[in-house]
Amino acid sequence: MGIKLEDIFKIHGNPIEEDNESDDFEVFAYTQTLKYIRKELLKPTILKNKNIQIFVVNNFEVNAHAIKLDASEYVIIIKSGLIDFTIKTYGYDIDFLKEELKLLGDHNDIMGLWVYITMLYFAGHEFGHIINGHLEFSKDSYMIDEKSTTNILYMKSLPSSLKAKPDIFHHLLELNADRYSVTFLSQAFLNLLVKYKKDYDKDTLESLIELITYNIYLTHYKFGFFDVKNKKYPTHFFRAYSILNDFPKVLNTLFKKDTHEKIIKAVDNAMYKIFDYLSDNDENFLNENIHKYNADISSLYTKEQKDFNDFLKVYSFV
Repeated sequence: MGIKLEDIFKIHGNPIEEDNESDDFEVFAYTQTLKYIRKELLKPTILKNKNIQIFVVNNFEVNAHAIKLDASEYVIIIKSGLIDFTIKTYGYDIDFLKEELKLLGDHNDIMGLWVYITMLYFAGHEFGHIINGHLEFSKDSYMIDEKSTTNILYMKSLPSSLKAKPDIFHHLLELNADRYSVTFLSQAFLNLLVKYKKDYDKDTLESLIELITYNIYLTHYKFGFFDVKNKKYPTHFFRAYSILNDFPKVLNTLFKKDTHEKIIKAVDNAMYKIFDYLSDNDENFLNENIHKYNADISSLYTKEQKDFNDFLKVYSFV
């Protein structure tokens, strides 16, 4: 028996009313982002008769969820605490970002874009959980989160190599979902590029790439303080680098070949800038507690990756 949408709202909070005419740039930013996600990203991607809805709910948790309602209905819940976190993350390095992104506008302009990019990232990640079939084998909880691993391990079809390493299996799920966030971000990048300069001006292209790179890097850096001890997720730096490694690859499929090197270079330069800024200005940046389980983490996934991909083929919608 499926879960009713009203029951989800009882658990996670009621949807926040959207206001297309609000003078509050924060409300306007997430209202317009939801409208864009529903119209441009979710509706055209209905596969195998699956319907996916998205809501921002009134809940102070810094989190988002993908939830399976029944065999054909899914919902993405973004909690309002995530919006507050987004604004604080942006405010955290306001002087640096104001200077680096000045071509994109003033404080409120960049703040609105920051909310827009963050929501797209989290929506894309949760969409990845749905479209890659992660919820299809989480029968008891109907969603994937830090509490789902116990239920997943009861699945007889799970390869023994993954049953033996539940944390790595969960890491692979999160990294797999992150891949769809890159697709969402790349589409948004194209839309913003058209909005700011129709001739794809070099400076504008680089500023928008910097905006997304700074957002992903800072978001994961700040998120790292929430669950330093939670090994069921990949380290936030590893996730940031994985996403930013895929980002130019996806962008390059959308542009002519003579732009590809510039795109890769722009992402690399932005990563160096934000790394240098944080290492010079934040005493917590190189705190060993944040990095303590980051040692050569990619090598842990090498043997399990093929088994994981084969397992997901059974459940994936694509």
